[in-house]
Amino acid sequence: MSEHEISIPTSSAPPDEQLRTAYRIVRTPSSGELQGLILSNEIYGTWTHFFNGRTRPHTEPCCEACDAGQNQRWQGYLAVLLTRARDLVLFEFTAPASAPLVEYQEHNRGLRGAVMRAYRNSPRPNARVTIRLERGDIDMYSPPPAPNIAEILSRIWSIDRLIAHEAARAAGNGQARTANPQIPDTGPKPKRGRK
Repeated sequence: MSEHEISIPTSSAPPDEQLRTAYRIVRTPSSGELQGLILSNEIYGTWTHFFNGRTRPHTEPCCEACDAGQNQRWQGYLAVLLTRARDLVLFEFTAPASAPLVEYQEHNRGLRGAVMRAYRNSPRPNARVTIRLERGDIDMYSPPPAPNIAEILSRIWSIDRLIAHEAARAAGNGQARTANPQIPDTGPKPKRGRK
């Protein structure tokens, strides 16, 4: 091919970063069970708030949700390939449900390849979740690599905008230390008294 010859490059698949731009976050259903192959090697967990009608991450040292009196809760996330739908999703779970995942992760040096079943112990939407894990044959499934959960949640939660919002609140609110009891007040105290 000469240096001036024009060609059209081809590929059998798009680049990984363009293959999928959106992921669903799924929770254990109120009826039936969620079955899937875990793609993540470890749990991605973060403290969150349910604030203004949606889940948002807790921020430090300044947090609007904390200032509004909202409690924090730990949420865990795993990349899971759903068995029936062959859909790649983020599975969200609470701290009480995570015990079998933590134990499996510690005893097996990771979660990738485990077959997971998650179900609720009663039909109530917030009933206790039970998670069962079995060792899976990952070579049989040829699963895709696990996506970067932190990056996905950063897009879903608009982390850059959230951090800019909290920074503006902290800068604009000279009372940030007194409004948020999580921030230790280590600055110098003004002297009182007559000059």
